[in-house]
Amino acid sequence: MNTNNSFDVYLKDLGDCDVMSADLERQRAAQIAALRERRWQVVLAQPHFVESVLDIANRLLPAPVPEELAQPARDAAVDLIVLRNKRTLDALNAAGWLLSEHLSAADRDQVVADTILADLTTLQQGTSDPTSLKVELPRGRDQTFRQYVVRVRRAAEAFWVARQAFAKSNLRLVVSMARRVGRGRMAMPDLVQEGNIGLMQAIDRFDHTKGFRFSTYGAWWIRHAMNRALQNKSREIRLPVHVQDALHKVNRVRREYEVLHGCPIPVDVLAEVCDLTPAKIEKLDRHYLISEYPASLDVESSDNGERDRIEIAVEDRPALPNEALEHRATNEVVSQAMEQLPEMEQMILRMRFGLDTDQSMTLREIGEHYSLSRERIRQLQERALGRIRSALHAQELM
Repeated sequence: MNTNNSFDVYLKDLGDCDVMSADLERQRAAQIAALRERRWQVVLAQPHFVESVLDIANRLLPAPVPEELAQPARDAAVDLIVLRNKRTLDALNAAGWLLSEHLSAADRDQVVADTILADLTTLQQGTSDPTSLKVELPRGRDQTFRQYVVRVRRAAEAFWVARQAFAKSNLRLVVSMARRVGRGRMAMPDLVQEGNIGLMQAIDRFDHTKGFRFSTYGAWWIRHAMNRALQNKSREIRLPVHVQDALHKVNRVRREYEVLHGCPIPVDVLAEVCDLTPAKIEKLDRHYLISEYPASLDVESSDNGERDRIEIAVEDRPALPNEALEHRATNEVVSQAMEQLPEMEQMILRMRFGLDTDQSMTLREIGEHYSLSRERIRQLQERALGRIRSALHAQELM
C-alpha cells in the first residue's frame, strides 16, 4: 500500500473518532492527571527503590526534587525496611503521595517514569544490560519484586490508554490545522505526523483546572510542531531558523516595495529597511538560491555527457609531492603553535574542532564546561586561532 492510500485510510478512520464535549473533556483530562499521579504512587510504594528513583529524577529533570519532599520519603522508606509495621507503611504512603504530585508535574514528558519502567523490566528479565536503577533487590525478589513490576506496568498502561483515547478524540484538529498551515510546502501525511507529535506534547502539559478547552491550548503546540517541521524539513537543504526568518523579512519588504513603486527595491534601501548590511542580503540571496534550486551532482557537466559533476569534484588521485610537503609543513607549524598556546586555549580548540575525540563541541557546551559565557569562549577561540594564523604567515604558509 502506497503512502497516499495509507493516508486516505487514515482520514477515513477519523470518521470513527468522536469529538468530546466540554464536560467529557474535563473529565478525561482529570482522569489522565489522576492516572499520572497514580503511576508515581505505585513506583514509590516499594521502599527499596525510593532512593534510586530520586537519584534518577535529580539527574534527568531540569530541577532537582526539593529536599522538603525528598528527605521525608527517604526516611520513611528506611523506617519501613527496618520496622515493617502499619505506622511506617502509612508514613511512606503519605510522603509518596506528596512526592508523586511533584514528580507528576515535573516529569510531563514521562522521561523519568519511562526510564524507571524500562529499568525494572530489565531487572526482572535478569539480563546483563546496564540500568539507571542502582538498588539491592529485596529478599524474596522472585515473588515480591515480580508483583511490584506488574503493578508499575499496569499503572503505566492505564495512563497510556487514557492518554491515547484523549489524543484520538483530537486527531481531526491536527488534520484541519495541517490543511491551513501546509499550503503545499510539505507532504500532508508528514505534516499531520508532526502535528500529532505536538498534540501529544499538548496533552502532557494541559491543565484542565484552568477552565478553557483543550483545542484552545493544544492548537498552539500543534501549530508550533508543524512550523518547526516546515522550517527544518520542507527544504532539500536545511537552513537555520534565524536565516529563514531573515529571508522571509527581506522577501516581504521586496514584495511590498514592488507593489507600491512598481520596480525592484534598491539594495541600499532594502538593507536600511531590514536593518541589514548589503553583504548580508547578498549572502541571504545566495542561501536562498542554493536551498531552493540545489544543483545535482549527477548532472552532466558537458555536452558530451562523459563525466558527471561528482566525478569532477571528487577525483581519486594521490597527492602531488609539493602538496604533501606543504601539508606536512603546515601540520608541524600548527602543532608548534598549539604547544605555545595557554593550556585553556589549547583545550578550547581541541574541544571545538574535535582534535582528540573526532567529535566537536559547540561554544555553549564548552562554556558550560568552563563556567564561562558563550561569547567569552568565542573570544578565546579567536585569539588562539589568530596566534596560529600569525605563525603560518610567518612561515609563508598562508
